[in-house]
Amino acid sequence: MRTGLAAAALIICISMGYMACSRMRDRVDKLNALCAEIRTLGDSMELSQYRLSEMLDRLGGELWREYAAALTGEQLGAGEAWAATVQKEADGGSLSGLDKQDIAALITLGEAFSSISRAAQADHARLTLRQMEARAADAEKALMGKGKLYSTLGVLAGFAAALMMI
Repeated sequence: MRTGLAAAALIICISMGYMACSRMRDRVDKLNALCAEIRTLGDSMELSQYRLSEMLDRLGGELWREYAAALTGEQLGAGEAWAATVQKEADGGSLSGLDKQDIAALITLGEAFSSISRAAQADHARLTLRQMEARAADAEKALMGKGKLYSTLGVLAGFAAALMMI
């Protein structure tokens, strides 16, 4: 009986450590994907004459589809629709798992959508891209350090709990 409980405690603790590491890895992946999409969007703003809705269709992600729907469905300006979409997606959507600073940096992209000229839109998109790339780099550094720490602590805590039960 005790051996079974000790094994269960070991498995639970190891799983918790790896889940914490997995959440960190998921954040890094989401930030890197957003950087790639913002880079593509910024290039489209700078190099093409497509309307914003056409550029969003070319990106194809859930966030961009939701934003395009918010632009056509509601009577909000482009910046307000972007902020509402980002908040909605952060609350259980495609942006869940990002921290508040990530979301705040992403909301600044709404300034690009609110700008009148294409040059200003592209400049705001590049600024947001630099901010998001810095956040992604910080998240990768944290993953390298804390990710291993959480995994190791999960294993060590599991062994400690198992030894105490036996």
